[in-house]
Amino acid sequence: MYIYTSFVKPHHAAMSGFLRSAWSLAKAPLLPNVNDKKLWKEGIGKIKDQPWTGVESLAVANVLLAGYAQKGGKGLFSRGMELLDKALDVEWKSLTGRQQAELAVGLLHADTLVGKCGKPQPQYRERALEICQYIMGEQYSDGIWSKEVGPYYIPAMLSAYDATKDNAYLQAAQKGYVPYMAALRNDDAWWWGAVDRDSAFPMLQTALWLYKHTGEDTFLQDAVLASSFLSTWLWHSDVDWPVKDGQAGKKYHTFGLSRPSTDCPQFDIEACRWVPEWMELAKLTGDSQWQDKASIIWKSSAQIASQTCEVRPVIVQLTVLQCITEGMSQ
Repeated sequence: MYIYTSFVKPHHAAMSGFLRSAWSLAKAPLLPNVNDKKLWKEGIGKIKDQPWTGVESLAVANVLLAGYAQKGGKGLFSRGMELLDKALDVEWKSLTGRQQAELAVGLLHADTLVGKCGKPQPQYRERALEICQYIMGEQYSDGIWSKEVGPYYIPAMLSAYDATKDNAYLQAAQKGYVPYMAALRNDDAWWWGAVDRDSAFPMLQTALWLYKHTGEDTFLQDAVLASSFLSTWLWHSDVDWPVKDGQAGKKYHTFGLSRPSTDCPQFDIEACRWVPEWMELAKLTGDSQWQDKASIIWKSSAQIASQTCEVRPVIVQLTVLQCITEGMSQ
């Protein structure tokens, strides 16, 4: 059954209220607490020696390097550096805009991690800033980039600003934020390709960054708006899967997992990526729904990562490990 709510300004008040009620009335399953140490041990064993390539090799490298910096571990540093150099060899101009942004952000994060490991090297930062300079040059005078990639470029500009304190990056991020968030705020999200969870998430990240650095309440409201938008992709119930889905007999709890699209009867753990931001949003707003959602999402995602899963199991492991190494698991 589909339920449509009327458009109420400001900030989609009807949608936000409906989603809050839907979550509070839903019967959440009793999920076990997550054993981070067990997940880490199992996950590292599965991802460490896979033949990673491209941007994904960078994500794995950062997990391994973060793990080494926090926990130590035989072979994590050497394998992390090997994968990091693979990412450095990527022909970044041939990548999609989203991949370029993720590569830049990941390389700047890698630069920090390598320093924490006691082996600072300049080439990762240099490549990242080369990409960010290119991205900044692609921005139009009204703040937009190509519609479908703009939301991904903004966090890259903020990462470059954090690394360099060059105001040109901050100005590009702020200039780009205005039209893209206005599109979401004014119910014109289709205009910039944000009628999916992927490009709404970097807008949430940006809103939180701007709020923390300016204290302006508008940005916190924007973070709530983006989070409400993302909530429409969450499963609010447990579902018995038909045999044709190839998942019969799997004792998955779908509650708190995300959908690939709002009308797709499948699940994945993309929402696991939102956990750190929603934990932070709960603290900033005092609204417990974001803490509750983050906790359920984390437990639901972890129960898939700990099983033999048919939904790209290695990527599932990687996503969960990224949360663990960031110290965000709850």
